[in-house]
Amino acid sequence: PMAWQFQGLTFAVLAVVSLVVSRKFFARPATGTDLPNLNQRVQSYVGKSYPLETAISNRRGKVRIHDSNWEVRGPDAPAGTWVKVVSAEGATLIVELEADAPEATA
Repeated sequence: PMAWQFQGLTFAVLAVVSLVVSRKFFARPATGTDLPNLNQRVQSYVGKSYPLETAISNRRGKVRIHDSNWEVRGPDAPAGTWVKVVSAEGATLIVELEADAPEATA
C-alpha cells in the first residue's frame, strides 16, 4: 500500500494535469455575433431619430420609444422636436437636434 502522503501528492498532480489538459481540449473558441447590441437596448437607438415627448429644459427631456419613456440630454428644444440619438450614458440618451426632421408637432 502507498503512504497517504504519496496518495495526496499523486492526486494533486493528476488533478492539475487533468485541468490543464481539459481546458486545452474543451475550451470554446471566442466567436463573434451577428447581434452585437443584444441585451444592450440603449445602443440600438444610437443613430436613430425620435420626437421629444417632453421639452428639453436645462438639458433634460424625454422621448418615447416603443412603449417606454427614455430620459434624454441635449440642447433645449420644445416637445415634438425631432432629435437624433448620438450616444448613451447609462440609461440616458445623448441627443442633438435633427437637422432635416419633420416640423415639431407640439
